[in-house]
Amino acid sequence: MTVSEKGIEFIKSWEAFRPVPYLDSAGLATWGYGHKAIPGEVYPDHVDEITALSILQHDLMDPQRTISMLVKVTIDQGKFDALTSFTMNVGMGNFRSSTLLKFLNGGSLEQAASEFLRWCHAGGFESAGLLARRQAERAMFLTGVYQMHV
Repeated sequence: MTVSEKGIEFIKSWEAFRPVPYLDSAGLATWGYGHKAIPGEVYPDHVDEITALSILQHDLMDPQRTISMLVKVTIDQGKFDALTSFTMNVGMGNFRSSTLLKFLNGGSLEQAASEFLRWCHAGGFESAGLLARRQAERAMFLTGVYQMHV
């Protein structure tokens, strides 16, 4: 399974396009649609939206593979897209060790969905923006409704 076009649009709406690098709430250099600098990567002075979309599609490859390998139950597109957004944002290692994944693989969808809301902190503090994103991911996971950020 791969992330849908609606899933990509959802992620883009929550990441927001940034043409120049900035430091995110965790202090990581970030640009485009939420691309985090990797060690040794040269920061661009500027990226256009087409390049940023290409980078985003590349950045989504590892989360999608991770979800496909770790999720042992059948899920629909909305669940896959919600998990892709979540995993891209929190990281594959965090998803791998999450209670969300344990509940999901155990067949407890409601408990898995409630776990999204635990992942709303940045820099040790609750972030209203992350909480809103997690609520939207949870809704997508449960209902297949994509709540774009405006």
